Amino acid sequence: MDHHPQRVYVVGPSSSGKTTLCQALAVHLQLKPSQHISEVARTVIRELGLSREHIGRLEMQQAILLAHLQREKECDPIQDLLCDRSALDPIVYAIFTAPNEEEANKAPTI
Repeated sequence: MDHHPQRVYVVGPSSSGKTTLCQALAVHLQLKPSQHISEVARTVIRELGLSREHIGRLEMQQAILLAHLQREKECDPIQDLLCDRSALDPIVYAIFTAPNEEEANKAPTI
């Protein structure tokens, strides 16, 4: 029987425990580091010298989106994968934190 790799994305508001849940699941499921993606947004924010105050910046959300997609590309496509967010999260954040509809329509796209 063929194994179809599963992709599990835990989504929720900022600081709601997504990473903590994923880390516990990764340990419980004995996932290899290559099967678990976490802290992409925090890493990007730290590397760019940004803070939560910048969440509405399209450049920040686009950087997070691209970093997450890159991490997924680096994973083995035939293994299961657990992520503490999805690459779609930055698009949602960009739309919901935009100051107006015109800026929301400029949200990053895949």
